[in-house]
Amino acid sequence: MKKSFFILVLAVLAYGSKAVAQGGSGDFDGSVAKLDATGKKVAAPKVSSSRVYKDFSKRFHAAEDVVWYETPKGFIASFSADGIKTHAEYDKRGQWITNILSYPESKLDREIRRMVLSNYIDYNITWVNEVQLNDRSIYLVQVFDGQNTLHLKISEGEMETIARYHAKP
Repeated sequence: MKKSFFILVLAVLAYGSKAVAQGGSGDFDGSVAKLDATGKKVAAPKVSSSRVYKDFSKRFHAAEDVVWYETPKGFIASFSADGIKTHAEYDKRGQWITNILSYPESKLDREIRRMVLSNYIDYNITWVNEVQLNDRSIYLVQVFDGQNTLHLKISEGEMETIARYHAKP
């Protein structure tokens, strides 16, 4: 379960590097990049759901460099806002499902940062992904101490190590 959740997050983030940007400032013209099973861009129709557009505009008014993707289950908007890269997922009916945010340690919630660094004193936080589902957030945090890399999952006040790597000398 832990591995599949982590793989899901990485798969969603991988979509961000495979399409051409639509332009700036959150304007949504309905165009999407549709990817096939290998990740190659294929022709796609315009998004007909004004519900997606309305919700996106309301939630992410500061979005820049928005790129839309059509998936078998709906749509993903990839964009940046205030130095945070975000992937917002919608279903085919235009209902918001989840956000995945990627940002540096400086943008991490203070309590989460304190929890990580108080348990891993000799480590530095190298990246953060925050998965927003309904009314909660799950944080995936990578820490590094010069030799060891850990991937941590923090949710509802609990922290667990979901992956551990050791650099070869």
